[in-house]
Formats: sequence, C-alpha cells, structure tokens
Amino acid sequence: IFNTLSAIFTKAVEWELLIKNPMLGVTKPKIPKKKITVYENDQLHAFLHHLQDAPPQWRMFFLFLLETGARSSEAVGMTWEKVNYIKNEIEISGSVIHEEETKLKDTKNEKERLIAVSPEFAQALRSWEIDLGKMRDKAGELWGETRRFLFPNLTTGKPLHPASPRKWLDKFVKKHNLEKITPHGFRHLHASYLLLKNVPNKIVSERLGHSSTRITTDIYGHVTREADRQAAVQMRNIYSIEKVLGK
Repeated sequence: IFNTLSAIFTKAVEWELLIKNPMLGVTKPKIPKKKITVYENDQLHAFLHHLQDAPPQWRMFFLFLLETGARSSEAVGMTWEKVNYIKNEIEISGSVIHEEETKLKDTKNEKERLIAVSPEFAQALRSWEIDLGKMRDKAGELWGETRRFLFPNLTTGKPLHPASPRKWLDKFVKKHNLEKITPHGFRHLHASYLLLKNVPNKIVSERLGHSSTRITTDIYGHVTREADRQAAVQMRNIYSIEKVLGK
C-alpha cells in the first residue's frame, strides 16, 4: 500500500495536480517476516512414510517439490517437454494462476532456470509419465487437453487449479496427525537441507530462482548460521586443540 500510494502521488506531482508528494514525510512501515515452517528430520520421515500410501499423482507432486525446490504453482504448470532424461535436468519456465480461469504465466521473476535432479528421481518421473499415458488413453475423448502436464486433472488433462495441492495437503496432514505444512514449505525444506549440507548459497539461490543471492540469505540466514556452527564443530575432527596445547 505504501509503495502504491507513493507512486500515485508522485505521478500526481508530475501532472501538476499536487505541489508535493505527501508520502515524502511518511516512514515506510516495516513488514514483519513470516515464520518459515520447516519439518525436522523425524517429521519429514513421518510425512514420507504416510505419503507411500497416497494416490500416485500426489506422491510424485510432493516429491517433485522436495527434490526441486519449485514453487507449487510452477509444479502445477510443468509440462513433459521440460524434462530432460538424458541430462537429468528439469527446466522451470512457467507457473499457473487462476483469474476467472486457470492459465499459465511466466515464473515469478520471469526467468527460466535449469535444475539438476538425481538419476533415481528422473527414473521415477519416467515411470510416472508412462502411468499417466495409460490414464490418458483410458480417459479417451474426455482428455481434451493437448498440452502434456506432469500433474494434470486426471479426467480432462487440464492443469490443476493452483489451490488444489494445498487443499489436498491440508486434508492429508490432518488425517495422519502430522505437523501442518504448506506446499511452499517443501521449497523451504529443499533450501534448508541443502544449506545445512553446505551447498553454496549461489547454487541454492539459482535452484530456487531467486533474482539474487541476497534474497536467499535474507530468507535462510538462520540456516546458514546453523551450518556455520556445525562447521565449527567439524573442526574438532581435523585436530585436537587439547593435544596441541598440551592439556
């Protein structure tokens, strides 16, 4: 709101409707940072345990979020031609929004990005593509969508409504008495675990599609500090301070 009002009054000054922008003397309010919910190891293992019995599409969807760090809307908009089985890479170049109807748009920062995935996950995707092809053949004429989405409506082939993953996830965690998490939480999981494993901030930033490493640092600064503390502890595996000091 602050930025919008400031822009409006600035334009009014340019058009000589106002002498001075009244927002110039107003201090921009600080927006409190949202608390990031990230599963601990035991919570993630519990989630994955129950996910084994979930419908195949949702199993693959949430593994996709965990493996790639993609936004939920980006996963919903993914098509098969963006998957490279030879290089084990995925190109993320769009997402899905709903404005009167569900449609595709560019990624948040309008930049494409390539994400490497493990050979095992690439093979899992290949198997899912085969299974999805069988579902498409079974649906027949009802499957009217020509674009080949990774996670489509299984009756029509059209992209899912962008709110569908969250609705399903809410019911799933409640059913299994799991800690509440949003689809976006798996993006945070992806980044947090990589940073704790000392993957360079630049690499994590590129995988997430952030426009700069500063954004990654601002969001996950607490994780990198924890990684730094772990690095300090690991120094004990290199040498014994007591032995050097003769104690």
